[in-house]
Amino acid sequence: NSGYCVVEEAVKRAFVTGATGLLGPYVIDELFDAGYEVVALVRDWHAERGVHGCAVSEVRGDVCDYRVVERALHEYAVDVVVHLASQTQVRISDRSPFSTFETNIRGTYTLLEACRSYGKCERVLVASSDKSYGRQALPYHEDQPLEGRYPYDVSKSCADLLSQSYFHTYGLPVVIVRCSNLYGPGDMNWQRIVPATMRFACLGEPLTLRGGGRMKRDYMHAKDAALAYMTCLGAPQNGFAFNFGSGAPVELRVIVEKILAYAG
Repeated sequence: NSGYCVVEEAVKRAFVTGATGLLGPYVIDELFDAGYEVVALVRDWHAERGVHGCAVSEVRGDVCDYRVVERALHEYAVDVVVHLASQTQVRISDRSPFSTFETNIRGTYTLLEACRSYGKCERVLVASSDKSYGRQALPYHEDQPLEGRYPYDVSKSCADLLSQSYFHTYGLPVVIVRCSNLYGPGDMNWQRIVPATMRFACLGEPLTLRGGGRMKRDYMHAKDAALAYMTCLGAPQNGFAFNFGSGAPVELRVIVEKILAYAG
């Protein structure tokens, strides 16, 4: 009745898939710090770290379900999308390629098509992987061809190429993020070398490394990966892929030796 009206400042909303994996909570933390409201797509609640008590709007459903994804984008008026949902385990991929392809390939084109139909995304970040390069020599460079050969590698190569296709064909504002192997607190996946070695050390069990642990891998902390995603969120141009890693590949046995030394 006073004749005045209150105009609320527009708040940006981010839609995050794969929110309960190793990387998801770190990305959500960074989004909150940057002032975003977060909408998380959750299929199974078996969080490796959980979501840090932040006020996340939760949408229950599968990334392969087009109607669920499209509804979330529209109803929450999403501004940016961070697509992390993926089946990430190589052994599971080898054992169950169908479910891996469903999540990593179908899930990606379902999300991309929903974003295209929605038409209001300012940026779509898609999680690819350095595995999309296949077995090429380190270090990887963004202009190298994607040559995945095995189920997991192929699924990431395909998701990467699908994302590029949606940019080149429809102008969808996609940026692709290719991170190296991640580690960090709360990682309860015993197929990964860091938590597996810690578990074996605590239980006093023997640990067998294939090939004597001579295989080299590039590792980065999950928090650093989250910062990489935030960097890409502010990238000046769409349609590009960016590699992120430590730049210093190490042999698996070196990682194991360091962890055992700390464990005494």
